[in-house]
Amino acid sequence: MNFDPLDRLFSIAEKFPNQIAVVEPERSINYEDFLLLVKAIAFRINSIVSSEAHPRILIHLPQGIEAYASMFATLMVGGFYSPSNTSASKEKQKIIFSQFAAGTIITEDAFMSVFQGRKDEAYCL
Repeated sequence: MNFDPLDRLFSIAEKFPNQIAVVEPERSINYEDFLLLVKAIAFRINSIVSSEAHPRILIHLPQGIEAYASMFATLMVGGFYSPSNTSASKEKQKIIFSQFAAGTIITEDAFMSVFQGRKDEAYCL
């Protein structure tokens, strides 16, 4: 069975807006709020990469709400993404960054030191 993950997200959010979409140890988010976050991140990505047809986005965030929302947001703008393990060594992270050659990086302030020389391409949540 083939399905589009964005269509599925929109459908579930419409049918079950108050159901929990993502659970973390300290917090959770329902589908309605998760979809709003996805749209906000997609808007921000689109404002950064509006000239790119299929932007390459590196998502360097801990597993959780913002990382998952960033993945869906990247799909919404027609891009593709690579998630990055924030607990990997800096050397391994740099190899991944180099190989994926992302035009845009979604991260947090706490991880900006990893992106020396690429801070202009990083978008902090």
